[in-house]
Amino acid sequence: MGMDLLGAKRELYVSYPNWATALVLALDFGWQPAGTQPPGDWDEKEEWNGHYCGNGSQRVLAEDAKGLADRASTCGDNNVR
Repeated sequence: MGMDLLGAKRELYVSYPNWATALVLALDFGWQPAGTQPPGDWDEKEEWNGHYCGNGSQRVLAEDAKGLADRASTCGDNNVR
């Protein structure tokens, strides 16, 4: 089980442990999450919590995704092991 990340040009499968690691590293290196957007079929009467964990077809804004990727990749520049 894991996360299916779908972009305009690419798709990527990430295992849950690796996804959790990417989120933690991005946060540790300064990523400020904007929160996810609900899927298109979300009942707007229900509250959306903006979570990043789960395969609920939630959407991430391009700027937020770039920030996550940039910050998570920064750890390589700092020799994190």
